[in-house]
Amino acid sequence: MDKKFKHGDRVYHKNLKQYGFFIGYAWESEEECDVDFETEDGEMEQKHVSVSWLEPAQRIYNKEVMEALRRRRGLEPGDVSEDAEIMSMAKQDVFNEYCQWNGLLLGYGYALLNVIENIYDINLQQ
Repeated sequence: MDKKFKHGDRVYHKNLKQYGFFIGYAWESEEECDVDFETEDGEMEQKHVSVSWLEPAQRIYNKEVMEALRRRRGLEPGDVSEDAEIMSMAKQDVFNEYCQWNGLLLGYGYALLNVIENIYDINLQQ
């Protein structure tokens, strides 16, 4: 079997519907492995799982941002069902929605981006 993952890779378990970090293959077989899964309370829980249920995880924003964007869509904080759609959003839209969730006025996130770009002389809308 070709080793698909290496230590530290972010993975998604298709059956458990949980994200985690790959630790390593089992010593007795490369068909099983250990993964540190993220729990609802932000802790890590190590589980021994079948490699066939794992897939490389898409890049996601940190827990605070993802939970805010999920809640803004009416989802539970740990519901990953729309993560792919969230990750396909333009970064300035993500920033604006995060700002709105945290009580800033509609569209103020875009104004903040412009101020940050002007002060720090960097382009954040890449």
